[in-house]
Amino acid sequence: MTIVDTGGFRRAAEALNISQPAVSQHIRRLDALIGEPVFRDAGQSLTLGTVGEELLRHARQLVRANDELILRLAPSYARTPRPGVCDASSGSPRPCCAAEGKGPARPDGAHRTADELTDQLAEGALDVVLKLGARRAADRVIGAITCGWFGHRCL
Repeated sequence: MTIVDTGGFRRAAEALNISQPAVSQHIRRLDALIGEPVFRDAGQSLTLGTVGEELLRHARQLVRANDELILRLAPSYARTPRPGVCDASSGSPRPCCAAEGKGPARPDGAHRTADELTDQLAEGALDVVLKLGARRAADRVIGAITCGWFGHRCL
């Protein structure tokens, strides 16, 4: 859906925050699964094939049904998430941010320590906290990711 909505593989990759080759690989896997190409070779323009149009129509229906079900069963999820983001371990002097829950989820610049953010999470003032570093015994971890740092050696 994102490839069609954004108008191309590169833009879809940017919107999904993944590499363009990763987007291409997903489409190649989908082509192999379906047994025919999702997109037609139309030179410079991006065109869905017949199977691609059908797949897109069903994908949009699934997303709509998912959204409707969540709104019906869990109306509290309809609001904008309230994240807390911290890039340092608890108690660090480096600032952490808490979002206000208005508009798209984004830090508002309100500085908190990692411990303050996890306390706000426990109190229900935040929905999720992204915290790097040491974990407190009271922290309820709902997920973990492997992180890689990319950049120039001189940084």
